[in-house]
Amino acid sequence: MLAAALIALLLPSPRPAAPTPTPLSLAVVPSPIPGVPLPPEGAVDAELTRLRLQQADAERRQALARLEADGSLSKKEKAVIRGKLALMKVAVMTTAVPIDEVASFYERTVPRAEFFFGVRDLAADLDEGIRAGAIKATTQQVREAAGQQGRSARWTREADRLSIAIEDHLIDPRDGKITKKTVVLVTSFGD
Repeated sequence: MLAAALIALLLPSPRPAAPTPTPLSLAVVPSPIPGVPLPPEGAVDAELTRLRLQQADAERRQALARLEADGSLSKKEKAVIRGKLALMKVAVMTTAVPIDEVASFYERTVPRAEFFFGVRDLAADLDEGIRAGAIKATTQQVREAAGQQGRSARWTREADRLSIAIEDHLIDPRDGKITKKTVVLVTSFGD
């Protein structure tokens, strides 16, 4: 499902084809994605970025497999999508500053950014992450998280293929621990 959504997001762009992608580098760049500053009082979390890159690489491989199997796309369209996937960059940043202040900061510093807020069911997010293999946790932790809610803010600039997702709770992929901390996930498919 994620792979199909990833292909759909990438298809309409008129950019020229790029070379066939190589596996994502798991080396963490110490700076955020160009054009997206660190959140106030925040920093890039190297370990969370590394883990998200591993997950993104697996999703990218799935997307490429679906792409190759899709007979409705031309070779040129497939080459464009492969090229965009090769340009993918990811950064995970954290801060103690509340989600509303972080979203407001990005709306002032990133051109045309406007966030949409939502409520998260933390137990459902934890359970989904466990089932997807992205979070190492127990069903007991899911039961303990029942009824807990969090907030999220999301913005995507389609033309530039830039996405910023902000959440007010960290669900740690290493152990499933839920912590009140603002997390910023930035994904870019641009240069």
